[in-house]
Amino acid sequence: MGNLLSVIVAVYNVKPYIAECISSICRQTYRNMEIILVDDGSTDGSGDICEEYAAKDQRIHVIHQKNKGLSGARNAALDVMQGDYMTIVDGDDYVLPDAFAHAIRVMEENTLDRCGFGSFRGGKGGAGSGKISLSLENEHTDRLRDCFIHERAINWGSVYKSALWEGVRYPVGHVHEDSAVAHYIIDRIQREGFIDKQYYYYRKTPTGICQTSVVKPRTRYDYILACEDRLKYAMRKDMCVPQVRANVIKAVLSYLTAFYGTDAAKDADYEAAVNLLREQRRLPYDGGLLNGKYKVYLACFDRMDFIHKAGAKLSVWSKGIRGLVVHW
Repeated sequence: MGNLLSVIVAVYNVKPYIAECISSICRQTYRNMEIILVDDGSTDGSGDICEEYAAKDQRIHVIHQKNKGLSGARNAALDVMQGDYMTIVDGDDYVLPDAFAHAIRVMEENTLDRCGFGSFRGGKGGAGSGKISLSLENEHTDRLRDCFIHERAINWGSVYKSALWEGVRYPVGHVHEDSAVAHYIIDRIQREGFIDKQYYYYRKTPTGICQTSVVKPRTRYDYILACEDRLKYAMRKDMCVPQVRANVIKAVLSYLTAFYGTDAAKDADYEAAVNLLREQRRLPYDGGLLNGKYKVYLACFDRMDFIHKAGAKLSVWSKGIRGLVVHW
């Protein structure tokens, strides 16, 4: 039967999509799976649909919990999973039938810790050459450096050895959870591969986190926390510290853009963010990672903040106009 694969699905108010998601997992040609559906306090009947599928397929286990957010839902599954391998599927997405079998075959043939595959947003998927590219032990440092400098995250579209996740959990109550754990997982990966095949359907919904958090200071503050943790990790590794510090600075300036643009009231998050910026700008950072706008905002910080505030208002206004055009 092969090694057990744990499939983790966080479910929250995705009633229009969850049946398609679960069905796509059940139809996988890799059969030895435990499918862990975590109903994170859904109020639209998504949890009932999960139970309906569990009654028909003994591989499905449903966890019902009070709403803890995506991090809390995934953590609940990580705490109970039994698989040798694991993968994550979002509750409003789906996966083509050969995805997991192909990834696990490549992992076992090449002794890999992770194998990724392509995604698509339209059409039937399946495009790609199927060519396999490998990144082995000799590229580990380059992969971690790339994570630090280019702010790489990890999420769906990969199968992992479950051992990579021992002791690693997502930050509960925060978004940008994939960025918050990426450096820990990527540092543990010694050998990985990628299949040039579009297997994972990523659905972009109007209510998704990425769409609703564009100008929310709170969610941008969460990204500051993820970047700050990555900076601490880079300092422990003595690697790319000026570059990661520049990314922290960018994260704070992005937060301030949302804060100024939405006329938010000053709170503990705001005070922590501006104090962090005051601290980090005095230390060595890679200015080449800041674009022209961020360089201007940084130069104006604590001296001519009205320039950033005006730019923030314009940025929020332009995002609103683009949103109207897209939905028109």
